[in-house]
Amino acid sequence: MKNVRIFGLLLVFGLTAVMLTNCDSAVDALESCSQEEICPSKDVTACCDNKECVYKYDGKEYPEDDIDQLADDLGCGSSSNARVASTEGAELIGRLQDLLAEAKAGLK
Repeated sequence: MKNVRIFGLLLVFGLTAVMLTNCDSAVDALESCSQEEICPSKDVTACCDNKECVYKYDGKEYPEDDIDQLADDLGCGSSSNARVASTEGAELIGRLQDLLAEAKAGLK
């Protein structure tokens, strides 16, 4: 009978310890990243957590809605022709959006 009480107390203390240390912080730390070479020798990483998504390039973080600034900082355009440059810019924005979509898909 004494052994049953000791075992019961250990079980209660063990369950209490598990419940106290089991918190939702692991869910908050969930992050998904995707990386791609957007321009020659220029890698961009897109990371998303359950709160926001950011692009990372050259030591800077760009919020999701600052994609135009990131495209300017990448400087991938090779043409001085305005029509060609706008097409290249649209393609670049599309590739960056696809990269972000990959990171978002990793959260599911």
